[in-house]
Amino acid sequence: MSHALIQNKKLVCFDFDGTLVSSNSLQQLYLFKIHYYGWVRGILWRVLFLIQIPVFFLLYQLNPAKFNQFLYSRYRGMQQDKLLAILQDKVLPFLWRNLYPQADTLLREHKANNTDVIIISASWNPVVQALATLVSAKACYATELQVKNGKLTGLILDYVDKQRKAECLRDFIAKSQECYQSISVYGNSTLDIPMLELADSAHVINPSKRLRLWAHNNNAAIHYWQHPKTHWTLTFFSLVLNHYYRSIQGWHHIPKEKGCIIIANHASHLDQYMLYPLLGRYTRRRPKYLAKKEHFRSPLFARIIRYMGAYPVDRQRGGRAAILQAIKLLNEGHAVVIFPEGTRTRTGQINEFKSGVVLIHEKTAAPIVPVGLSGTYQAWPYDKKYPKKGDVDLVVGELIDSLSMESEHATNQASKTVKAAKLHSVVSELVEHC
Repeated sequence: MSHALIQNKKLVCFDFDGTLVSSNSLQQLYLFKIHYYGWVRGILWRVLFLIQIPVFFLLYQLNPAKFNQFLYSRYRGMQQDKLLAILQDKVLPFLWRNLYPQADTLLREHKANNTDVIIISASWNPVVQALATLVSAKACYATELQVKNGKLTGLILDYVDKQRKAECLRDFIAKSQECYQSISVYGNSTLDIPMLELADSAHVINPSKRLRLWAHNNNAAIHYWQHPKTHWTLTFFSLVLNHYYRSIQGWHHIPKEKGCIIIANHASHLDQYMLYPLLGRYTRRRPKYLAKKEHFRSPLFARIIRYMGAYPVDRQRGGRAAILQAIKLLNEGHAVVIFPEGTRTRTGQINEFKSGVVLIHEKTAAPIVPVGLSGTYQAWPYDKKYPKKGDVDLVVGELIDSLSMESEHATNQASKTVKAAKLHSVVSELVEHC
């Protein structure tokens, strides 16, 4: 790499709790405990946790270091392997759900621009490292806990307090082979001030009165990040349909804001009911999708699917109306679900993808999120009026920002057909991995 390229490299540093995610270490401890102890002991621990909340609150206000010592002592005697399994299965999806949409957008932009991202936090290192891996952070520094004979002792080996945060940032810069053109730091607490003071560009997230005053005095940017309100239908359908989900992979590929096209194979009426709560569960987004107008003949069913973001389309008038409606929704920043086959398969095999989805992508430049669904055909076959019990697997593929053509000599329509076939191949591979 040339010296000029190194000079243009940028570094962005994020705090974790309250900055990247809206959760905190106390909530993470709660999740670990209730899943570690199971149903009966989990109930008892919930009661104990509620009793201890005033103690946690007072310690945090009076002495953050003592707060963390008391917090991490609650992990005493817990098996590390079991905690790490809970982290992947329960805590990490929770963290992703609580990742701020604005932070998600920034992280994706930094990744696209080859900007180095690091995370520095007082939270437990495996928790921070798990999310850092998902967002492709170059490094993370977080609190290390002592482990003996495979169990946590509740003692802190390396506590990343406010001064340690600044030391970690200095240490990373000193050891890096890059000569960074600029350094940006994001924090949400006065405990982040020593780290923020090292930045060329400091950013504070949802600041307290004291941090806001510091930001004004030090020309730091102030941001107010929040999550969209979760529509009640997302929670309702997630609870009602939860028994169908057997496995969900790749959920972190779905953007949390801005327009995007969700494409999937269409094997059953159950498909849209599986995708709707999926997006709500992991992104809090309420997706939109297009449905033939015949589905709206029943007042009750029409009301249900309208609640799920459905828009009626008249197939007799051709696909132009559907394409225009999808473009409008994408330009408004919605996640739009499209089944490129155009209709359900009668055999369970994935039919040819129509080129309309390619046209929509080209008109809006919205990224495409491919999804593979398996098991919906068996749970609700084409010739059955009602669904039955079944196991559904979903795999979300990596974001497709553009559909490149190996040859630029093909006609416009031929090009779209080839690109549609490429999407068909991507989704088919995802289905095979379900």
